[in-house]
Amino acid sequence: MLYFVRHGETDGNKKGIIQGGTDFPLNETGFAQANEAKEKLKGVRFDKAFCSPLLRAKQTCAVIYSGNAESDERISERRFGNYEGVAPTERDFAAMWDFSREDEFPEVERVSDLKSRVYSFLDDVVKNYSGKTVLVVSHGGAGYFFKTYFRGTSDEGLRRRFYGNGETDIFEI
Repeated sequence: MLYFVRHGETDGNKKGIIQGGTDFPLNETGFAQANEAKEKLKGVRFDKAFCSPLLRAKQTCAVIYSGNAESDERISERRFGNYEGVAPTERDFAAMWDFSREDEFPEVERVSDLKSRVYSFLDDVVKNYSGKTVLVVSHGGAGYFFKTYFRGTSDEGLRRRFYGNGETDIFEI
């Protein structure tokens, strides 16, 4: 089984700004959400843990998992370039998630590239950890592609529902 957890809240989340690759730490609410996720997963023995290299994911993972988690860039949040630090309402944020419009935002990591790197990570996890129990702490954008990979959810769903801060999900590997 693969247990997915989106990182807890940061001040960037609280302010409602696009964070992307900007390295925000968890705030007090974020640590509480990480502890809630830990409580939900109490009793689960993880064979392996992975997290995004961004601080908010690493901090969330450290609350949940006492062992050494492996950091993997492929599950890092999408990079939004000069759109980071602004509210999604100030930009056409929905258009940035539309595969047919990804070339309109050259400073933003292509959504198809995000999907490819997340799928590469998941291919490796399925290949190497099938039958094991794996924890992955990542981000909303990257996490969406966990759903499409394991559940076959259409990419059109990107218009969507991302995971909330501290939200957990389970996938069979």
